[in-house]
Amino acid sequence: MKMRKLLALVLCLCLILPLCSAAFATGNEGEQNTDPTATPVADAENPPVETPVPPAVDDPEPDACTCDAEEGAAHAADCPLNNAPGAASPTPAADPADPTPAAEIDTAAIVERLLAAATLEELAESVEALSDAEIAALSEEQIAAIEARFVALEPAPLPPVVIDETADAPVESEIFRPSRNYSNAAPFRDPVSGPAKMRLMAARAANAENSGMEIDKQAVTNADGSYTITLEAYATGAKVITEVTEEIPTDIVLVLDQSGSMTDPIGTVSFKQYEDEEDFWGTTYHTRNQDYYECRHNGGSANLWHKLGDDSFVSVSVTKQEQMEYTELGNLKNYETSWGSWGSLTENCYYYYANNLYEKIGDVYSKVDLDRSGNWWDGYVYTYTFSSDGTTVTSNGNAAQPNLGSHAPLYTGVVETVYTYTYTDANGVTQTIGTSTGAETVFSPTLYKRVTSTSGGGSRLAAIQAAVTSFANAVTTKAKGADGTLGTADDVNHRIAVVGFASSGDKFNTSKYENTEVFVGAKQYTYGTSAQSQYGNALQ
Repeated sequence: MKMRKLLALVLCLCLILPLCSAAFATGNEGEQNTDPTATPVADAENPPVETPVPPAVDDPEPDACTCDAEEGAAHAADCPLNNAPGAASPTPAADPADPTPAAEIDTAAIVERLLAAATLEELAESVEALSDAEIAALSEEQIAAIEARFVALEPAPLPPVVIDETADAPVESEIFRPSRNYSNAAPFRDPVSGPAKMRLMAARAANAENSGMEIDKQAVTNADGSYTITLEAYATGAKVITEVTEEIPTDIVLVLDQSGSMTDPIGTVSFKQYEDEEDFWGTTYHTRNQDYYECRHNGGSANLWHKLGDDSFVSVSVTKQEQMEYTELGNLKNYETSWGSWGSLTENCYYYYANNLYEKIGDVYSKVDLDRSGNWWDGYVYTYTFSSDGTTVTSNGNAAQPNLGSHAPLYTGVVETVYTYTYTDANGVTQTIGTSTGAETVFSPTLYKRVTSTSGGGSRLAAIQAAVTSFANAVTTKAKGADGTLGTADDVNHRIAVVGFASSGDKFNTSKYENTEVFVGAKQYTYGTSAQSQYGNALQ
């Protein structure tokens, strides 16, 4: 419509300009007719020049209202009568495409709609849809609220790296040895060896020349009938030691549990390697550092064991220590997201590492602070502050690459965790099994878990009977001496007493201990009744 008006104006100018030129030329022929209202007089010699008549042009159709505006009211911007003569001038608006007068813009509703955006993309699209008039109508406070919503929805950089200094100290290990052969239970100590007892009074007469001692004794009779006895003994420097080896007779008392629970199974204890599990859904790990750490004996579930060379098992402590590892960064942008303007931060911008930026000075990594100022409307300014010397570098715009000068390249720091596996040996000395870095790293050698069962292994009573029998046979063998025959001179008088214990109550009462007995041979003597008379016969 605006283009049709422009063409009509050009056509009118083309028609009017020739008429104006002809009139101007006629007026300059003479001054005979000075009255513009007088009727011109015909001149035979100079007949009047006929002014050409322009061809008839059809008047353009009058513009008609297309917005149904009431008389005297402003027409819509796209209405042909928007600027028609006599039409009321509309209220000026910043955006011709926005028919809403500025005075009628509900800015509160606009802000409420924008602040309700759940994603950064949704908020940005809503802002892009605003007209210039709507944006111009917003107050500074409303713009600040919208900007705060932008900041809240923007992707955040990585959190600061914090090194955990706490750690569980190793604990003393439990040592589990395989089931003992009962025939070797409680072995006797080796025979006692040492110097023979000297009879000093007879030493001088028996072996004076090489006894190594000078011994003298005198007795003098006093006037009152008493005696003064003088004893003298001293070493000559020579020394003679006679070694004597002999078995020491041992009295042994065995106290055996005879309660009813002894008929229950003794149970079993076994050790099984931790293994990862594979299935349709993937791998379930049990052998990584983070898995073993949960099983450690110094604060975990206390089921982590290491197998020693003698097939015994020791409990394992695991400590972890966090340390910083640094990675060099390239020449990155200030800010970049993965999906246009509204995705998550990428690793290709410094702002992603804003909380963990460093510069390297020699072998030392110094912290770099990255701050961002500005807003979504006007753009952002990024300021890099170097703690080593306090200098700063500023860079404008998200896509810009800052000129870091001598501070480049920058580094980012990540925490790596080192796990240390230890146990204490039988002498209480800490032994290190190994170290491993990274929570998801599989540790080697493979460690074990202890598996206990209350079933299997035979009854407790059968186990103790077998143990007592084997032990008694071992004592009998020792008592026979070196020649292996009872009744000879080298016999050793080892003796055993057997006491059976059981209680049917929790208070002392003779009726509660009817199964507590002293055994003399194959006979049983009940405690509290007949046992007292047999105490002297118990050792056999």
